[in-house]
Amino acid sequence: MLKFRLDRARFLIALAAIALGGTSIVASLVPSNLAEDFNERIVRAEKVYASSIIPLSQYEQKLLNTKINKLLNREIIFKAPIESLKDDELNNKDHGYAIWKIPLKNYPGWIEMKDNWINVDVQLNPNRIKRFLDGNIMHQIDLSSNAQIFAISKYEVDMKDVEELLKANVYGEMHDGWELDEEATNKNIFNAISDDSLEIEVALLGSKGEIVNRSNLDMGNLKLLSIGKSDFSGSTSARVFNVEKAMEEHINGVIIAPGETFSFLSAVGNEIEEYTGWKTSLGIFNGTELKPTPGGGVCQASTTVYRAALAAGLTIEEQRNHSLYVTYYKKYGEGLDATIYPHHQDLRFTNNTPSYILLLAEVEGNMAEVKVYGTHDGRKVALNGPYRSHNAPNEVRTRALQETEIIWERRITHPAKKPQSEVLISRYYDEIPEIPTYYEFEDVSS
Repeated sequence: MLKFRLDRARFLIALAAIALGGTSIVASLVPSNLAEDFNERIVRAEKVYASSIIPLSQYEQKLLNTKINKLLNREIIFKAPIESLKDDELNNKDHGYAIWKIPLKNYPGWIEMKDNWINVDVQLNPNRIKRFLDGNIMHQIDLSSNAQIFAISKYEVDMKDVEELLKANVYGEMHDGWELDEEATNKNIFNAISDDSLEIEVALLGSKGEIVNRSNLDMGNLKLLSIGKSDFSGSTSARVFNVEKAMEEHINGVIIAPGETFSFLSAVGNEIEEYTGWKTSLGIFNGTELKPTPGGGVCQASTTVYRAALAAGLTIEEQRNHSLYVTYYKKYGEGLDATIYPHHQDLRFTNNTPSYILLLAEVEGNMAEVKVYGTHDGRKVALNGPYRSHNAPNEVRTRALQETEIIWERRITHPAKKPQSEVLISRYYDEIPEIPTYYEFEDVSS
C-alpha cells in the first residue's frame, strides 16, 4: 500500500469518508457547524484520491470510519490536583482532582490517519492535545512567576557620611505556585493515547518564585532569608498613604552591600514634610503626647524592616522602641517595633552576610511585609518571645524586669561560628496587655 502523509486530520477524515458516501458520511461524523468546512475539504480530497492514493477496500474504509466515529463520541479527560487551581470555582471535581472533560467531536482536528505499512489506522495527535492543554487549561493553574532585575539605580541622600543608596528596579511579580513538568505530562499524554484510556494527568511540580538578576551587579544567589510583617488595620487614610509611600517608594528595591550599614532615614530622607510629599497623621511626642505630624505612620515601615532584619540575623546598630504601646505593632512581633524621627532617631543595621542583600517591600490590604533576599551562609535564627516580667525564662533575665517591658531573645547559630544570643527588651510608659500576643517567625532559611 502506498504510504501517504497529509497534514490536516480533518482533511483525512473527510478523505476516508469519500469512498463510503461523501458528504452524508461526513455529516454523521462531525458537528453540523463543521459540515461546510468539510465539504470544501472533500472537493480537494477527491482530486488527491483519484490521482495519488490507492483506494482502500470497502472493509478497510468501514473499519476506519467506525473507529473515527467512536473517537468522535469520546472525551479526553485532563486532571490536576485541586490545590493547584487559581480558584475553587471549577465545577468538575473528583477525589482531590480538578477534571476537564473535552469532547473529541468538538476537536476532530486531533484525529489523524496513521499508515503503519501493514494497514491504515487512526490515532490522536499528541502535539495538538498538548497545545490545547497549554492554551486552554494551564491559565487556570496557579503558576509560579519570577521577578526580574534589569537595572540598578543610584540615589543621592540628604545625610552626612552617606554618599548614595543603591536600589534595584524590580519588574514583575514573584509568586510561589506550580510549574508544568513538561516531560512527565508529554509522557502521560502518550500513555493515555497508547492505552486508549484518554485520561491525562497534568503533571505539576511545586515551584517557588525567584528573583532573576539581569543587571551588571553580581549580587550572588538571591534567596529568601527572612520575612518581617506588621498590620496597620484601623489606620486613617493619611496614615495608610504614608505607610505605602515609605514601603513602596523608599524601601522596596534597596540594595545593601556586604559589610555596609543601612540607615532607614537614608532611604526615606531626613526631610519628612508635606512639601516632600508626606501627609499629616498622628505621631508620638515628648513620650506620651499624640500630635499631628507630616509622615505619621512611617514607623510602620521601619518596624516592618526591623523585624525582617532581626529574622535575617543582621547586626542591629541603632533601634529604639516607641515610648507608648502601639496596637498597630501588636501582631507579628509584639514588642519588636522601631521608632524613627528625622535628624534624631534612626533604624540602622549592618549586612553581616557574605554577599549583597535586597529588600523587597509591599503593602497588601492592611498588611505590610518586607522580605530580605541574599545568599544563605548556613545561619539559623530563632526569635523566642514575647515574654513578660512574670514569665520570662531565667536565661533572658539579665536584670530585674519591669511590668511594662516586653522581652525577646534572639539566638543565631552558624556551622562555622559560635552561637550568639542577645536579649531584646522594649519598655513602654503606659500599661501593656498582661497576656502576650504570640507569633512564631517563619523559618525560610531551608
